[in-house]
Amino acid sequence: MIRQSKKDAILELKNTGMSLRKIARTLKVSRNTITKILKDPDEAAPHRESRHEEHVPLIRDLFKECKGNAVRVAEELESRHQITIPYQSLTWIMRKHEIRKRKKRRAGQYHFKPGQEMQHDTSPHQVTIDGKKVSAQCASLTLAFSRKLFIQYYPRFTRFECKVFLSKAFDFMDGVCSRCIVDNTSVIVAGGTGPDALIAPEMKYFADMYQTRVCGPCRRRCQSKCPRGKAFSFCGK
Repeated sequence: MIRQSKKDAILELKNTGMSLRKIARTLKVSRNTITKILKDPDEAAPHRESRHEEHVPLIRDLFKECKGNAVRVAEELESRHQITIPYQSLTWIMRKHEIRKRKKRRAGQYHFKPGQEMQHDTSPHQVTIDGKKVSAQCASLTLAFSRKLFIQYYPRFTRFECKVFLSKAFDFMDGVCSRCIVDNTSVIVAGGTGPDALIAPEMKYFADMYQTRVCGPCRRRCQSKCPRGKAFSFCGK
């Protein structure tokens, strides 16, 4: 019978993105057993009580303060409140009281050939520069097949910065893929959304420089790659 501590470890390692093969090798458990535990984690973790559950309100507050980092929560509990809770017990409490939301499993998979697709996205980040926290836009370009990644930070991200970034990214990748999926951003889109979106003329001209053309909305809803759920593609001529 698998001990509860090992079941908790399996769930935690899977949440970090570790493969079943690596989890099995690390914990010395068969992949069939791991699959059963992951299929029904509630059944895998029987109902029980913990003497640390009296600290749930404090754990909940620290979880928000530490931005969801359970390791930091454990450190803050010990350093600031002199409360020592084993990490596995802490994560079990978080799951039981729904402090940490379970990650949704992906519904399907996409398979890409080399050179078939790359993905461009932007997201706001808080970065520390010279000891000060400032807002910056993180621009990224990822090759779908190899997951090779190029990122740069910008204080702002207009169409000018977009063209500068993509030019540098294409140079870094030493070429372009036949298709580039981008989120439904006003930097690329001049107006409208979804099927009615109008691509900015200057972005069409930019695409022509790289022997590509801007197509209509991508029919593939790539939720994991394009968080907003709507995408446009630069398709090879």
